[in-house]
Amino acid sequence: MKTRCPHCQKMIETSADTNGMEVECPVCKQNFTVSPVLTVAENNTKKTVFLIVLIALLVAGIVGGSVYYLTAKETEKTEKSSKSKESKETEKSGSKKTSKKSTFTNAANETFTLPNGVKLEMVKVEPGSFTMSKRDGENFGSEVEHSKALTKAFYIGKYEVTQAQYEAVMGNNPSYFKGSNRPVEQVCWYEAMSFCEKMNQYAPKGWKFTLPTETQWEFAARGGNRSKGYKYSGSNNLDDVGWYDSNSGDTTHEVGGKTPNELGLYDTSGNVNEWCLDNWQSNSDETCAEFYRPYHDEDGSYRVFRGGGWRSLAEFCRSALRSGWSPGSRNSYIGFRLALVPVQ
Repeated sequence: MKTRCPHCQKMIETSADTNGMEVECPVCKQNFTVSPVLTVAENNTKKTVFLIVLIALLVAGIVGGSVYYLTAKETEKTEKSSKSKESKETEKSGSKKTSKKSTFTNAANETFTLPNGVKLEMVKVEPGSFTMSKRDGENFGSEVEHSKALTKAFYIGKYEVTQAQYEAVMGNNPSYFKGSNRPVEQVCWYEAMSFCEKMNQYAPKGWKFTLPTETQWEFAARGGNRSKGYKYSGSNNLDDVGWYDSNSGDTTHEVGGKTPNELGLYDTSGNVNEWCLDNWQSNSDETCAEFYRPYHDEDGSYRVFRGGGWRSLAEFCRSALRSGWSPGSRNSYIGFRLALVPVQ
């Protein structure tokens, strides 16, 4: 067989039995280990076999990869279709369960469900006439006794808006005295109106949420058409119906802890003062009984608040008492009560 000397690179003839043995090159006289050298034909044959095997492997890889790719894409497509179908069904099912429009029957009491299952109860106030700023022996100059009429029924919150309700709608709780069932406070007039505006996603057709007018508030506080003529909302004894400076312990309290008035409203005297829709008027007989105003009314005039609060003297918790303050002001003794009125 032929082999090549690694020293002089000459081809030399050796016997077959020397394969793997050390021999001396007859040309350069250097020793080296014999290894056979393939002929061109043998070498070409091996190359051909190698190429055939390589091509076969490549073809198998491409075909296999293509099959895997197509299979994966089909699986992905199927999964997406399945998920999309499930998502639509869930969304459809969920929308039925979490519909923001609560069932509204125009009943004496209505309940609205807010995020996180928070409930907001409202009481219907039928239209009627009453004596506004009725004389009670402690009236201030702006409390001018006169007759007022309300021509449309409306709803008003059974309780002052709580911190849980405010946070469910607005996503924050600005109150100083924390407690989910305590009235929200440190809310300015603009923020109270913003809450009302956002509540309209739950409003039934033909109605909208807002703050009560000063007239609506006093009519409801006095018990509406069921009024018994009390000085405070629901009683002549403030301790029965309200939290004020003599019994509050210098803090707000959970809503509904006292006796309700004739309409079933709680804390209309005491706990926190309540913003009304109106600008402050020097005399109560100058007020407008029923009206609408924009949610983003930037008029800086003083707004009315009513009812007295946890730090108020008894005389400031009378149903006739009127107060006013800047609409951008916040304090721990001012909150609000929601109203639902028919659209004009």
